[in-house]
Amino acid sequence: MNFLKLDQGTITIAGQPLDEKSLDQIGFLLEERGLYLDMTIKEQVLYFASLHGFDLKIAAADLPLWMNRLSV
Repeated sequence: MNFLKLDQGTITIAGQPLDEKSLDQIGFLLEERGLYLDMTIKEQVLYFASLHGFDLKIAAADLPLWMNRLSV
């Protein structure tokens, strides 16, 4: 997540060193950030995508892919 910078040692995921590609595959939801009950999941995903500067057309097009991954 890059909240803290590593000053020694190594971080691995499934035996592989952590890199930028790995970071793109990790998500984190803070405990104090809840979901908005008056918004659909799609609306919330697009809202958070906009906060992080993602292209909303791409985020909306990719959403079904992520939803399929969650239902496995």
